[in-house]
Amino acid sequence: DPDNNEIQEKRPVEQVKWYEAIAFCNKLTLKVDKLKDEIVYYSDAEMKVPYTEENATNKATVYANWGKKGFRLPTDCEWEWAAMGGQSYKFAGSDEIDKVAWWKENSNKKTHEVAKKVANAYGLYDMTGNVGEWCWDWFLPYTKDAVLEKDYKGPEANSSLKKKAYRPGAYFFTAKYCYNLERGQGTPPTVGVPSVGFRIAKSK
Repeated sequence: DPDNNEIQEKRPVEQVKWYEAIAFCNKLTLKVDKLKDEIVYYSDAEMKVPYTEENATNKATVYANWGKKGFRLPTDCEWEWAAMGGQSYKFAGSDEIDKVAWWKENSNKKTHEVAKKVANAYGLYDMTGNVGEWCWDWFLPYTKDAVLEKDYKGPEANSSLKKKAYRPGAYFFTAKYCYNLERGQGTPPTVGVPSVGFRIAKSK
């Protein structure tokens, strides 16, 4: 149940599969008249057939047209950039985790209504704690000397990659696993995890 006087419908989504998040982004894009021709995700390599809920149910391959301006998942690098908010705090908006996040020591073992904590410098709430968030990329650990090109979108899909990247920091995590720079070990895109939801992005 929601904590105190919080509103259930304003708590973050969770237990959503990566494929479902992809389909949601397209569906939301179609609800905005000026974006109806800006769908990002497709079920074919020719980028002609928009990705749908049925495709998500069938775990169909997703193709992204990065030139489109519709709603989408952030890349792993975009997520980190947004969480940092142009600053160098450990957490999204502060070095004091209680100010900005619901985490193991203050969450009462549940998610909370969004925007109850302090935002970071970009005006973004709950990037630390509450729920982890799916990113576009296939998960691959970075090496110490990794240099990522501008607008890096993760490794190319191949048969050895089984998990999608998500950024951790859920309501039951310790502070160590809520740092802006912390990366999870990835999760299969077919799995809905109780502590993982998503946040949408949009190119200008």
